[in-house]
Amino acid sequence: MAKYTIDTARVILTQAEIRALFDRIAPMDLFGEFRAGLAAYLTFETAQAMGLLKDGTTASQWGEPKGDVALREDMVHYRDWWRQKVENGRGISCFRGKVQFCIRMAIAGMPEWESVLDSDGGYYQEDAYNAMGALFGWEPVEGCRHC
Repeated sequence: MAKYTIDTARVILTQAEIRALFDRIAPMDLFGEFRAGLAAYLTFETAQAMGLLKDGTTASQWGEPKGDVALREDMVHYRDWWRQKVENGRGISCFRGKVQFCIRMAIAGMPEWESVLDSDGGYYQEDAYNAMGALFGWEPVEGCRHC
């Protein structure tokens, strides 16, 4: 039985918790992939306090932080995208799919995001995808062996 479902995922982390995660992950996030995903869930005030805004950016330009519906939509998008990359052996893109899904798991307060993110992922991130799939009840996949 699945431990989680995307349909019930919701934003759990507070602004302070997102900020702390942003700061904690920064030394490991060489390309800013993880932090960019987290930033979408920040309020204007928090982003401003963190120095993330370009000079002159207004609250209306920043907009509202992503909420529960966007979180679930993103999870579906990155799950499907990641699976397609694993099945087609699409190199570094497989890792990006894993990172983006893990970001959403972190925002939803699912602690397993960290162990999946830290795993080597296996052949085209197949192991990481299947570990995530076990949590969500997805069918396992096999990475492309002839790509």
